[in-house]
Amino acid sequence: MFPLLDGTITTKLAFTVLPIDAFTGCELFAHDASVIIEPLGVDAVKNRSGHNNFLDLKNGTYRVRASLKNYSDYIEDITVPRVALSWPFSASAGATQAYLPGATQLRECEMLLFDNGTDLAEQRMAFFDKATGSLDWSMDLRGKLEKDYTASGSTVAIPRQEEKVFRALLKPAPEYHFPSGTTLIRGSVRTLEDRAVANAEVEVVGGIQRTLTAKNGGFVLYFPASYLGGQISVNITPLSGTPTVRTIDAVRGQTVSMSVVIN
Repeated sequence: MFPLLDGTITTKLAFTVLPIDAFTGCELFAHDASVIIEPLGVDAVKNRSGHNNFLDLKNGTYRVRASLKNYSDYIEDITVPRVALSWPFSASAGATQAYLPGATQLRECEMLLFDNGTDLAEQRMAFFDKATGSLDWSMDLRGKLEKDYTASGSTVAIPRQEEKVFRALLKPAPEYHFPSGTTLIRGSVRTLEDRAVANAEVEVVGGIQRTLTAKNGGFVLYFPASYLGGQISVNITPLSGTPTVRTIDAVRGQTVSMSVVIN
């Protein structure tokens, strides 16, 4: 028999990955989600809450892939350690969005702290679009900001307790089960030879709706319940080949289809 060793084993949390449903804004407590570091093949250690923890990593940058059925894969580079950051901020009481064009360190989904220097700070989960600088927290259940942030010195920040938390924004794949009455654009991207074009970027021009085509070339764009419909332009950018723009009429509460053929 081997002698028993009297001691403890300690580990250090490098970061944790929380999958978020991009359509509902809700955290996915999905124990069947695959979260790994590529190309090392290191799997996350899951806890009972479905959080995906990575332990005892050296400082550096790691490429993380999160996969879950009915969602497109999430791939992003995560740098350890991460520091708490803040930016000047201005928004009136009752606001659900603002613009932070210089906040390039923000990720697509962040838990943020709003502070005007006088009142008790407010916390909201927000979605950030780097292309436009748009920050939107309308999907957070706490809703609109209660305080006013138009005074000089107001800030929005990544709280210190969030330094090791990264939210993986999983966007619905074409097979995702949307509720009835959702405004959708379903489409496919193929070549002149009728081959599926995978991993092409599909983006609403001037909007924040953006996704990638699946292996079969399919894609879906979804819109919030407040969207009234209308004519929109969709930009399709394949990994190789010529980008193209298509115009389509989105109908509120309905699904419209579009087929794109690229050179």
